[in-house]
Amino acid sequence: ESQYVYEQCTYQPVLKTYYNCECLAGAFLVQREKQGPLVAQEDILQKSLTDPKIKCTNAANIAGDNYTNCMGILNVLDELGKTHEKVCSCAANKVARNFEKRPMMEPSFIRDLLMGGMAQCKDSLSKPPTQPTTNFNRLN
Repeated sequence: ESQYVYEQCTYQPVLKTYYNCECLAGAFLVQREKQGPLVAQEDILQKSLTDPKIKCTNAANIAGDNYTNCMGILNVLDELGKTHEKVCSCAANKVARNFEKRPMMEPSFIRDLLMGGMAQCKDSLSKPPTQPTTNFNRLN
């Protein structure tokens, strides 16, 4: 069964982008041994995909995929000019971190993570840097 899970993972582009398939197959096997043969394969797989304690997400691939998606969106909108790369790098890393905290293979969830990250990163880059306040008293 775990070999089957591994093969299914490697055949599904989104799944293999967001998860380490070897890790996922191993996590499935551990859960199968714990839960026994009567639990449905789908239930065990779902737990393996969504339990943040099972650390099988692939942060580097998640960030890379979302960077590409972000650049595609911003190039079409062309609203940020030369800051596309900074915004997308920031947003992609936010998606990877947030997905690791709460893994859920729902396209709308992933899209919301990316759009939220883009908004946060755009706002943080558009704010002028804060200048330290100094209080100079002139002695005359």
